[in-house]
Amino acid sequence: MKTIILLIHILSATTWVGGYLMLSFTSLPKALKNKSPENIDQLKKDYNKISIHILILQLLTGLWLAYYFVPDIATWFSFKLIYSHLIVGKLSLLVITFLLTVYARSKILPKLNENNLKAFALNIFVVTLLSIGFVFIGIMFKTGGAI
Repeated sequence: MKTIILLIHILSATTWVGGYLMLSFTSLPKALKNKSPENIDQLKKDYNKISIHILILQLLTGLWLAYYFVPDIATWFSFKLIYSHLIVGKLSLLVITFLLTVYARSKILPKLNENNLKAFALNIFVVTLLSIGFVFIGIMFKTGGAI
């Protein structure tokens, strides 16, 4: 069972991170160069169709895996184990990502234009870095916390 959950977690992580990397390195630079959000509209529409499902999969499988590594939820926040640090690290990244996503969807995207395109680009860049952070911490589970 752990292998199936881990597979789903990794596949959804690659989709999540890959979507943000595509946005950051293909559509977003074109949009900034042309000062037009039109370059990101199609990718945004396509990605938004699956992004919430991916995030839910990430959350459910991530919580299951955290529970697998540290079955006592109180220990997640005790910092007695290296896995506790990693779990709190991932949960922290999740909260920050969630807040940035809510901010972008409620404040930036509804009126996306050339004037707030840089704010959107900054948001995407930060979420992309956070996504890479998720992967980095995920790798640390395999290495026992060693970098």
